[in-house]
Amino acid sequence: MKMEKATPQLLIQLKKLKRLIGGISKDDTNSFHKYNFRGIDAVMEATAPAFDRCDLIPSVRIRTTEYHAGASVRAVAHCTITLHSLDGGCIKLSGPGEGMDKGDKAVMKAASVAYRDTLLRGLQIPTQNTLLDSEADSSVDLPPSNDVHPVLVFKVIEDQLKTIRSYEHGLEIANQYQAELGKLPADLKAKGRALFEQYMKPFAKPAA
Repeated sequence: MKMEKATPQLLIQLKKLKRLIGGISKDDTNSFHKYNFRGIDAVMEATAPAFDRCDLIPSVRIRTTEYHAGASVRAVAHCTITLHSLDGGCIKLSGPGEGMDKGDKAVMKAASVAYRDTLLRGLQIPTQNTLLDSEADSSVDLPPSNDVHPVLVFKVIEDQLKTIRSYEHGLEIANQYQAELGKLPADLKAKGRALFEQYMKPFAKPAA
């Protein structure tokens, strides 16, 4: 998982997303090799409504390469799933997949495996619901921002301060995260303000 643009709201949404998905059991069976697995349909049925409930919009990019291996065709796919939140935050999940077929389905198999495994590993979805019954109610509202650990919120703010590229941009970031900074413990609040002054120092205030 790569935080492209982490925001406190995005962290809250991801926390709710994991709660809503819970676990996905291995209910599909490979009759030839005799093992159970989590199929692409089961993963999509569990994640798609959870994305909607959490106001997360996924965009998917899959790159594939195929090659011949004897009588079969093998394909390798690399999937990147970007989850966008409504406040502009986003994270990227990525992972590989491989498929083999004697006809023309190798690419689709590889793409399906890559998409499925990228979600399972990127969101760390277990094979069973590890939440208590009292926690697993999918009707719960989005948790308040103080449900996210203050250090995580501070880390998001710190990462955004590092991107300041002008005086005006610094003020924009300060206004965006002022409310979240105000909720932090006194030591983190003071550290955040000191960092803001540090990153703003190279940029002079425009003349009136």
